[in-house]
Amino acid sequence: MSNLIEHEGTVIGVIAPGKLSIKIVQLSACVSCKAAKMCSAAESKEKIIEAYCDDDTITTGDEVVVYGEAALGHTAVLLAIIIPACILAITLFAVVKATGQETTGGIAALIALLLYYGILALSKKKLERKFIFKAKRKL
Repeated sequence: MSNLIEHEGTVIGVIAPGKLSIKIVQLSACVSCKAAKMCSAAESKEKIIEAYCDDDTITTGDEVVVYGEAALGHTAVLLAIIIPACILAITLFAVVKATGQETTGGIAALIALLLYYGILALSKKKLERKFIFKAKRKL
């Protein structure tokens, strides 16, 4: 099993020497299904990401492969889904148990989520240093 996640993309700009702006198309798992044209679950999204590259000959319009460590994907799922779900559930159940009020529990859970996402927003620079993607010329 490879410990790299790879996506093909197109360079849409050179931000700085060694740093590129790349457009990738994120496809859902069922996009290759024969019934995808009739199914509303099949979708694709264009994403613009920044990636570092050692090859100075890559220019706008070149096809590249963007890659990152698989552990980054696991960390992203943890930060975006698992931790918020745990905060929501724990806060909701604890406040409802303490007060007997479901409305108060719901409001407290939402406030806890707002605080969590606020902390994530304040940690943006640190997260940007951790989530690094690299690019190489497509062979």
